[in-house]
Amino acid sequence: MAEEYPKGAFILTLIGAILSLIVGIPLAMMGGIIAMFLPSLGILCMVIPLLGGILGIVAAILMRNPEKVKTGGALAIIAAILSLIGVLSFILLLIGGIMALRWKKPTGQ
Repeated sequence: MAEEYPKGAFILTLIGAILSLIVGIPLAMMGGIIAMFLPSLGILCMVIPLLGGILGIVAAILMRNPEKVKTGGALAIIAAILSLIGVLSFILLLIGGIMALRWKKPTGQ
C-alpha cells in the first residue's frame, strides 16, 4: 500500500507555488529596476514574491512525509501571505495549507 499523505493539499500547494513563482519572476525584474531609485522597496519587490514561491514548493515537499504534514501546512500558509500579490496563488496556497493542517493520518486496518 502506498504511503498516505494529503494528496489534495499537496497538489493545491504545488500549483499555488508554481503560480507564485510565475508571478514573482517578473516582479523580481521590476524590483531590480525600482531598486535603482528606491533601494529598500526594490529589494522587497525582488525577494518577497520569490520567497513565497520557494516556501510553497518546500511546503509541498514536506507534505509528502506524513510526519511533517503540519509543518508543510504552516509553511504553505506563510507562503500564501508572502504571495498575496498573486490572488490565485494566494488562494491555492492558503487552501492547501489549511487542508494539510486539518489532515489526519488514517488508522491502519
